[in-house]
Amino acid sequence: MSRLATRQRVEAPKGRPGWYIIEVQLAKDGEPRDLFFGGADEGDFVVRRGEQMAVPESIVERLRLAVAGVSEVDPEDPEKTITVMRQRFAFSVLGKVQ
Repeated sequence: MSRLATRQRVEAPKGRPGWYIIEVQLAKDGEPRDLFFGGADEGDFVVRRGEQMAVPESIVERLRLAVAGVSEVDPEDPEKTITVMRQRFAFSVLGKVQ
């Protein structure tokens, strides 16, 4: 059964090191509001954009490592387009859970 980060909000398990309060920026039109992260040691998590959530460090690391290819004009040749890897999810780590 999935453990929903939305249920934990800022009330993550007390006394468990490695949990952080994060907030993922709201989605653009057409993007899902909920982000699913499966297979973490602590369980599966659904992170809702635009809300403060308590999540384990493994989920923070997955957010940091998630990238997406974005097309941009090549600065050396404006006639070409290149793909640049950018962070997929804009998010903030607001602090550690005490």
